[in-house]
Amino acid sequence: MNTSDTQTSQAASNNIDIARANELFEKGQSELLAIDPKTVKKPRITHQRAAELSSILTSSLEPRWDRFKDIFLPKVVKEYRTQYEQLSNYALIFFAAGAAFENNLTTEEAKELKQLIPIVAEHDAYMISWFRPAFRNNTNVLNVIDNEIAPGRSRLDSAEDVLRLCQLGMTHKHITTTQTPLTEAYFGQAEADATRLFQLLAKENISKHASRDLWHRAYTQWDQAYDSLQAVASFVFRDEDDAQELFPRISQPRKKKISSDNEPTKTPSNPLFS
Repeated sequence: MNTSDTQTSQAASNNIDIARANELFEKGQSELLAIDPKTVKKPRITHQRAAELSSILTSSLEPRWDRFKDIFLPKVVKEYRTQYEQLSNYALIFFAAGAAFENNLTTEEAKELKQLIPIVAEHDAYMISWFRPAFRNNTNVLNVIDNEIAPGRSRLDSAEDVLRLCQLGMTHKHITTTQTPLTEAYFGQAEADATRLFQLLAKENISKHASRDLWHRAYTQWDQAYDSLQAVASFVFRDEDDAQELFPRISQPRKKKISSDNEPTKTPSNPLFS
C-alpha cells in the first residue's frame, strides 16, 4: 500500500466527525432495526479499524469503477456504487452506536447514580446496625435480616435491602422510632433514595441492552457492505500484484501451504456478469 493510502486511512480513523456520526446514527436507527436478527454479528474490530478499512477500500475502488461498468450489468454496478457511497457513513454509524453503548445514561443521571450508590449502601449498613440490637428478642425479624437481607453485596442488593428494611422499620415503628435514632422521616428518605437508585439501575440496564443491540446492528450493517465490496473487488482485480493491500479483508486468514499436487480451485460462474 502506498504512502498516500496509509495517510488517508490514518486520517479517517483519527479525525472522526462526531456530530456527523451522531446525526447519521439518529437518522439510521430504523434501518438498523430492520436488519434480520439472525444475521446480526458481534463487532470483531474497533471503529477505528472500520474507518481505516473503509478509507483504504474506497480509495482503491474510486479510480477503478470503469472496470465494474465493463463486466457488470448496470443494475449491479448501481448496487455496488450505493454500498461504496454508504460505506464511510456506516463506519461513522458504527462509531456513534459504540459511543451510545458506552454512555447510556445522561451526564446528570450518571452523576446522580454515582452519588446514590454509596448513600444507599450506607443506609443498608446503618439500619442493620440498629435493627440487630433493637430486635434482639424478635427471632422473626432477625431471621429476615440474617437470611434475606444482610447486607447487600451489589448496587441492586443494597437498593433491595433498604426497601425491605424501611418496610420492616415502619411495620415495627413503635420499636424503631423509640429504641433507635431512626425516624419516620429517615425511613422516607432512605426509601426515596433506594427507589431512585432502582430507577437509574433499571434505565442503565435497559439502555445497555438496547444500545448494545444497536451497536451490534451498526457493525453488521458496515460489515455486510464492506464484505460485499471487498469480495467483488478482490475477484475483479485479483491479477493486481497488491490486491490484498488494496482490498484488505476485515480479518486476514492464515496463509495455507498449497501442495503442488493440488489442482487450483475453479472460479464458479457468476450470473451477475453481463
